[in-house]
Amino acid sequence: MTLKEVKGLVTQNDIGVFFDKDNPRSNGLCIYEENGKWYVFATDERWVKMGLCEFENEDEACQSFLERLEASRILGWEY
Repeated sequence: MTLKEVKGLVTQNDIGVFFDKDNPRSNGLCIYEENGKWYVFATDERWVKMGLCEFENEDEACQSFLERLEASRILGWEY
């Protein structure tokens, strides 16, 4: 899976807040690439980073991002 596909799913399903590391928001999710590594993390209401994970490839990072979105939906959290 690619970041482009993830963005399409997020937009298509009106999932709410989607952001990148240069546009942080409270209670959000972030996925980005930097120096060949992929990163996924969440932020709390004070924009504090939580659960930062590093991945070797885009596919693994995208899967993690989507799993976090699904978990948040099940728990009733809104992004």
